[in-house]
Amino acid sequence: YRSLPFFMRVLNFGSLNIDYVYRVERMALPGQTMVSPTLDIYAGGKGANQSMAVARGGGRVCHAGRIGEDGRWLGTKLARSGVECRYLTVDEGRSGLAMIQVDTLGQSAIVCHPGANARIDRSQIDSVLENFSAGDALLLENEINDVKISYTRISDLPKKRKFKILTIGDSFSEQGHYGYQNILSKMNHWEILNIDNSLVN
Repeated sequence: YRSLPFFMRVLNFGSLNIDYVYRVERMALPGQTMVSPTLDIYAGGKGANQSMAVARGGGRVCHAGRIGEDGRWLGTKLARSGVECRYLTVDEGRSGLAMIQVDTLGQSAIVCHPGANARIDRSQIDSVLENFSAGDALLLENEINDVKISYTRISDLPKKRKFKILTIGDSFSEQGHYGYQNILSKMNHWEILNIDNSLVN
């Protein structure tokens, strides 16, 4: 992210999760109940991690997404790290959640509930994109529900408002939830930058 032009604004339309991390001797087997001696709660979500990385690298980043009332602290944490959160919507449902088992070898098993990440709608996408134009960059991954619509909306923008696209590592693999590679292949007249996902995980 340190290679991004200092004048470029990055709009990250991405996920925010509350991560519940349980330390266990080994992963629970089917039908088995395990006891964890600890429970740690962290701010997570690939989108939030990306915004944090851009901000810590000195970039100008605006995070757009959706959280529930239970996740207001996620936005506060991002803002304290230098992320602009004016495009973050809060609704009455639950935020995205991740239940993470971590064993003594450091291996993990994760169950995610998308929560608010799956409640992003077209009106939110449209209202946010209205504030960005040529010279800005859009950062996306596949942990929110309407990323495909975001790409469609962007491709409809007048030429003077088109902006750069940033993708992260294998977020848009051919096996991805929406088959984004097919979408990206139709946007070869845009500047699409792929960033190593090891920088944000």
